[in-house]
Amino acid sequence: MRFSNSGGETDTRLYTEGLVKRSMQVYDPGAESLVVEPRALALHVAKTIISPDASDTIDFPAPIFHGRLGDSGKQFRLVNDRPFPVYLNVIKIKETDLGNVDISELGQPMGCYVVLPGQAIAREHFSGLKPDESHIMIMTNCRFDIDELIEQINQLIAAPSDEKPDTNLPVYLLRL
Repeated sequence: MRFSNSGGETDTRLYTEGLVKRSMQVYDPGAESLVVEPRALALHVAKTIISPDASDTIDFPAPIFHGRLGDSGKQFRLVNDRPFPVYLNVIKIKETDLGNVDISELGQPMGCYVVLPGQAIAREHFSGLKPDESHIMIMTNCRFDIDELIEQINQLIAAPSDEKPDTNLPVYLLRL
């Protein structure tokens, strides 16, 4: 982030790349700032969007509770009982326009949630979710950039590819 005063070209950095990396190492020393490649992750998600039968992962690795909330809301609670951090975010897809993927109201607008071992996260959105939108939770064991991911998903849906998702990539998807 850059902040400059109105009187000149002075640039004061609030965060530098080195500080961000050090803070991530506190949260996830094992991953050493690894990031899931957006295209590789997008291949999994696009396949789920295009083929709804492939949407839910049977062996979701962490206990998750989700459901409707009121007339037009949703909620989820994920408990990380794994010995490693998990990273997640939620996207939404309009059922009538699959190529219009966006961040869900249940999702983190920047980056992704980090849930450390022994922690839980709960999110609720009380009203205003449209009935023609699906919300998909994406969970991995490494950080991912939600903006780049959404861009790649939209590209893959607009122009489908013959590329196959990497089956060794630990990606878990769940329609909420």
